[in-house]
Amino acid sequence: MTPSRTAQTSPSASETPTESTSAEPIEIDPDDYIGRDYRDVRSDLEDDGLQVVLNELDNPGDQTPAEVQGVNPTGTRQSGDLITVSYWGPAPESSAPPEPSPSESPTTPSESPSASVPEVPMGTTPAAAPTEGSS
Repeated sequence: MTPSRTAQTSPSASETPTESTSAEPIEIDPDDYIGRDYRDVRSDLEDDGLQVVLNELDNPGDQTPAEVQGVNPTGTRQSGDLITVSYWGPAPESSAPPEPSPSESPTTPSESPSASVPEVPMGTTPAAAPTEGSS
């Protein structure tokens, strides 16, 4: 009789936790995740029993790299469900070269002096240009 009692208590003890764990719904509210680092969000979602797919977005240059932009799907989910976490990738490196706009400003003032009348040293008179018809 002792072996049968052991067999009855082991299955019932292991069945109860699995039933309660799989039946618990998980609420996914995007406001809980947007703006956070994607690594922290992934960790939190995996701790809740969800499977996470990471989706790196092209950063236009004005977004914080690694910041979560969205999660999908949202609402009530079950343990084991797949959740996509979209986050901003690194800012493009090409954003630095277009900024040197000040190089355009010096070209405008430098054109003005070259278009002006040539300088004549003080105390000298420019030679008169010959006129047509005088000969």
